[in-house]
Amino acid sequence: MQKNKLLLPEKELARYEVKIPIPFTSLSEVTPFIMLDPAGFSKEYPDRIVNSLYYDSHNLDSYADNLSGGGCRTKFRLRWYNESTTCTKLTAEAKIKRNHVGWKEKADITLPKPLEHMSFAQLSKSISEQISNETLLSVFKENTSPTMLISYHRQYYCSNNKKIRITVDSKIKYYNQHFSQALAHSIAPVTCDNVILECKFLVCDKEEANRVIRSSPFRPWKNSKYVIGVKMTNYF
Repeated sequence: MQKNKLLLPEKELARYEVKIPIPFTSLSEVTPFIMLDPAGFSKEYPDRIVNSLYYDSHNLDSYADNLSGGGCRTKFRLRWYNESTTCTKLTAEAKIKRNHVGWKEKADITLPKPLEHMSFAQLSKSISEQISNETLLSVFKENTSPTMLISYHRQYYCSNNKKIRITVDSKIKYYNQHFSQALAHSIAPVTCDNVILECKFLVCDKEEANRVIRSSPFRPWKNSKYVIGVKMTNYF
């Protein structure tokens, strides 16, 4: 399935994700901005560690597409939570973006043994065998090379009317997977001091979300953890 044939989902699933990079030295300003907003934000979930293993083509086509800002861009990743690599339950995700609007396709993946004992070849076999979603499988087949492991601390907030969600990511760590045959998670990571605030909302809630974004003391800016990770770890 070619990227230009990926269709937008139903209106209620398509959403914006506006990212706002914040210097770590300004982290103390983030919580007051969120909690004092008239939208009435509160914690949605407990904080947790998010781990994402990104896949790309051998030529890093996903990286190039996201760097150039092409009209239709895709990323494939495996995601799990908290710091353990002994997990056997993962989520396969395709992030698909058409211009400024994006959506996700997901599937639960159950491994036959802990992640830290799986080779990348075994991991790919498990993914291929367990994904029935045609779009998700198509994106995976275009991005079969494990490229970058990114780990960070995430805070979750939601507006009182449940229409706007905000996440705050800090303590970001990048682990280059180039030339690895299995998950390389014990190597010294490259770290980033920046904090990433992300405002997420459906297309129909754009006006209300823009009011929140405009009230921020920080400005939105194009930001991709994956692109930054490839650059910072000197992947090439």
